[in-house]
Amino acid sequence: MLGRLNHVAIAVKDAKQAAKIYGTAFNAEISDAVPLPEHGVITVFVTLPNTKIEFIEPLGEASPIAKFVERNADGGIHHVCYD
Repeated sequence: MLGRLNHVAIAVKDAKQAAKIYGTAFNAEISDAVPLPEHGVITVFVTLPNTKIEFIEPLGEASPIAKFVERNADGGIHHVCYD
């Protein structure tokens, strides 16, 4: 059974900077940047009243999202996560 929307992940060049824009615009809570070397990304979560947005940044050139970000320089939706 499909649960509620947990978060939308957006791949960007700079996760902290992208999250800051949302935090300022919506007065949202912003998590610390967390490197996840096992996944090749740095994550920052923005918590909104009804969901979260996860900004993911490539952690080096070998990151599985590096080419995605290269092709989508302004960022783009990478995945949607449901509970």
